Amino acid sequence: MEKVEKCKSAKVDLEPGTWNPEPTWNFTLSLLPLATCNPQLASPGVRVSSKGDDMRALILGRYQPFHNGHLEVIKEILEETDSIIIAIGSAQHSHSIENPFTAGERYLMISNTLNTHGITNHYIVPIIDINRYALWVAHVESMVPPVDKIYTHNPLTKRLFSEKNYEVVSPKIYDREKYSGQEIRRRIIESESWHDLVPNEVVKVIEDVDGVERLRELAISDEIGPNEEEIQE
Repeated sequence: MEKVEKCKSAKVDLEPGTWNPEPTWNFTLSLLPLATCNPQLASPGVRVSSKGDDMRALILGRYQPFHNGHLEVIKEILEETDSIIIAIGSAQHSHSIENPFTAGERYLMISNTLNTHGITNHYIVPIIDINRYALWVAHVESMVPPVDKIYTHNPLTKRLFSEKNYEVVSPKIYDREKYSGQEIRRRIIESESWHDLVPNEVVKVIEDVDGVERLRELAISDEIGPNEEEIQE
């Protein structure tokens, strides 16, 4: 109780370790605790935002799958901020070539990896698409804790958040030719080496859900097409 009261005194309107936005789809969010919740109790030199809270960043991605490039970007962002919100975009999509893994599977990939690396000052929030760009920022704001910085390479995302007066930063890109969800999915489908491009925890999640076979079957279905596939059956 004392810990919760300290967070309330710092104007943080949530209990440490949880985040429960208004539900827009059937998914339970259970998040790891932030490293600090009260800037007054933080160690000397902690970055403090204009809101009086710790400096918090938001990074958006589909993470299909989460790979080593993502991990390095998160580590780099946490050198500049005190905590990070990892938004899993297109959370409603799965079982397609572009989006083979469910939001829950992607959540596990990220959470298990960050746990292994001792990274606890983060939130993971799945966010569904609404396909109305004028409302996109408000939609994201309704789903995540308050943020100070947005990290993205997507030009449209940059434009939308900049128009709402957010500070938008382009994170460093790590060997884009290798560390790309599209490239990793291609390697899985074509039986090429891919394990070294993702954390071990991601390999385990993919293997546990039979993700390799799923992707290869999706590739066959995509080549055949729905009408021809029905004829084949």
